[in-house]
Amino acid sequence: MVDPKKIFAEFDSDKRGYLNRKEVPDAIRCCGLNPSEEDIMKAFRTTNCTTTKVQENQFHSLVKELRKTSLPDETRLRAAFKSLEDGSDSGLIPAADLSHMLKSKGEKVSQKVIDDLLSLIDVGVTTDIDYEELIALLTADLEKAAGF
Repeated sequence: MVDPKKIFAEFDSDKRGYLNRKEVPDAIRCCGLNPSEEDIMKAFRTTNCTTTKVQENQFHSLVKELRKTSLPDETRLRAAFKSLEDGSDSGLIPAADLSHMLKSKGEKVSQKVIDDLLSLIDVGVTTDIDYEELIALLTADLEKAAGF
């Protein structure tokens, strides 16, 4: 898990002791979170952070608040994996399709990372992946890292 203290220090490069409110979303994303602007604004309200100059302790509070709600939405994961299915509603997706998607969409993923992921999943003889098993694996790791 990325240390918010280090991220704050990186963004506070001129050592003024605060971040401008406009810098906060990028700093939060550097902490490994990807909240929407609405989520960030809600965190500002929840933590009573109303200033335009966000002190380090306020930044930590914002990150902590956003980490509480940043676990993946299993429904969204399930919908994403269902979109890779062949229409059979079997709950299985071909490993090759998952590999292709990870290589070609969004942030590029190396073959080694894909191989490591596939080694964690019990891929059967047909090389199909049970996406419910994959969702459980992904969410369990994130929940453990978040301390749940």
